[in-house]
Amino acid sequence: MDLLNKTNKVMAHAIGRRGFLFAAGATLLYGAGAHAAPATSGLATASGAKYAVKTLNNVSLTDPSRGRTFLLRAYYPDAPGNYPTIIFSHGFGADMSAFDQTSRDWAARGYVIVHPTHADSFRYLDPAAPPGGKEALLQLVLGRKGPLRRLRSGQNGDARLAALLENPFYLSSRLADIAFLVSLLDAGSGIDNNLHARVRRGGYGMAGHSLGAYTSAVIAGARLATPERNPSPSLMAKFSAVMAISSQGSGSMDLTPDSFGAITRPFFAITGTQDWGLNGDTPEWRLEPYYKCAPGNKFAAVVQDFNHLSFDSDGEGSAALRSMQLEFWDAWLGRKWQAGNQLLATAKSSTPADTVWLRTR
Repeated sequence: MDLLNKTNKVMAHAIGRRGFLFAAGATLLYGAGAHAAPATSGLATASGAKYAVKTLNNVSLTDPSRGRTFLLRAYYPDAPGNYPTIIFSHGFGADMSAFDQTSRDWAARGYVIVHPTHADSFRYLDPAAPPGGKEALLQLVLGRKGPLRRLRSGQNGDARLAALLENPFYLSSRLADIAFLVSLLDAGSGIDNNLHARVRRGGYGMAGHSLGAYTSAVIAGARLATPERNPSPSLMAKFSAVMAISSQGSGSMDLTPDSFGAITRPFFAITGTQDWGLNGDTPEWRLEPYYKCAPGNKFAAVVQDFNHLSFDSDGEGSAALRSMQLEFWDAWLGRKWQAGNQLLATAKSSTPADTVWLRTR
């Protein structure tokens, strides 16, 4: 049995809705779809859900400035109105299907969530992407410690994949995707009329997981050691609040201990007690952007027993985390200041023994 077929078996259950740093290497290189009719999913599971959710899937977009075509998925309330809008950046190798449950829950509470598929996606790999990413993933998944164990813990590290992620192509391509997407949202055309009719323009939210969290942190203001790799101030100014799920600390990907002091906008960093990095970095390392950013409207959550693949799951920890995420968006995108007060109150009373330990500074 070849390596790809082995991975099909061990990773089939993981591809689903979870968008993680090492997207499952199962059924790769799916063909790109054309526009698909919006589908109504019914009420999502988030507490306080108000809307049925429509899903716009397999929308093909072409950025003429780069000649790059990529796919997009969006979730939005099935009711007229202008809703706060969030761009979600998936993890390395994943695609627009990442964090499906989370996005449905956010949309059910009155948000538009737009998922671009980046060039590093294994299902929809861009020809311009550097070679070796898929092979590095498969090597990690099928390591000697047993399938998925290393992927879940990260404690044994993987130097090959860690080195690959240092390539500046990944960030620059992602930032270009997001800038192009923002231009379409601002213009109110180019994606889908039903979607554009619901987008609240300006003051967008930015969220992401793993490599997408790194992308989000950079957009929030994290400064890279190589100045030309930083996003333009005009792109950063488009975003009012940022959420980074399983992000990176200093010592990798052009981040230094001084990188995070320029993060001034509302920022929410999220990790789990089992969320180890590729080089054996601890969950606390993932919260370095929180510890070292400018104080004021900054939050950090640590979910008990969550690993790198857990953040779009169901259960007690997910429900508690989802509630905090929605309060964050409600306060700094939805302009519901009582939600911010509630989040602050939760953080002040939270302890490490809680299912989700929430802090603020």
